Amino acid sequence: MGSANAFIMVGRPDVAHNGIYPTHCLILHENDKPWWVLTPIFRFPNECKPENCEIVVWIPTVEHMLEDALLMIGIYVLKDKELVSLAKKFFKNKEECRIWLYNDIKREDLEKLRKICRKVLPKYDVKIVVTIMHDSTIYVRLKF
Repeated sequence: MGSANAFIMVGRPDVAHNGIYPTHCLILHENDKPWWVLTPIFRFPNECKPENCEIVVWIPTVEHMLEDALLMIGIYVLKDKELVSLAKKFFKNKEECRIWLYNDIKREDLEKLRKICRKVLPKYDVKIVVTIMHDSTIYVRLKF
């Protein structure tokens, strides 16, 4: 398993204390090839039921790793109807929870999903915390 080079915590806002109630975590592993792993976070053991314990793995594009993670959030966490509908139409793989973005979708369709994601994400009341390690491909691509 590759080392973890970036983490994204996703959750609902805690309106009383400006914090976050985490619901999901994305971890970017990088070695020979990068992959994002999206897992649910539970506060209590009885919350983990088969219908909501889905783990999703994507092999992202190197050029758009962070945007690919945001797209995962839009599809699997927020379950935006437009994104989910188009994802089902565009992805050509047999395993819904294992996607290789270089093989399982046309580039123009992936760009359509990213464009819609940029439009719909701000509509949701969601908190996202991003941690990027210095050696991550994402860090190198960010412009400071």
